[in-house]
Amino acid sequence: MFDKLFFESSKNIVENAKALRQRETEAEKLLWKFLRNKIVNGFKFRRQHYIKNYVVDFFCSEKMLSIELDGEIHLSKEQRKRDKFRTEVLN
Repeated sequence: MFDKLFFESSKNIVENAKALRQRETEAEKLLWKFLRNKIVNGFKFRRQHYIKNYVVDFFCSEKMLSIELDGEIHLSKEQRKRDKFRTEVLN
C-alpha cells in the first residue's frame, strides 16, 4: 500500500514537485530549517513530496504525516473546495 502512494504519481506531478522545490515560499524556507536533517525528534521529512496526484509541502513517511502551508490563493471558495477534496483523498 505504501509504495502505491508514490509510484502512482504521473511524470507531470513528479516534475511539478521538482519545480516547486526550486521556488519555495519564505514560510516554506523557514519551516524547512526546522524539519530538515531529522531535527524534529529524529523524523525524516521530505519537501514538495508527491503523493498520487498531489504535491504536499512536507511529508514524513514514518508518521504518514503531511504538512501544508497555504497562502492567499487558498482563500477562494473554489480553491477551498479543491483543498477539501485533496484532504479527503490524502486521508
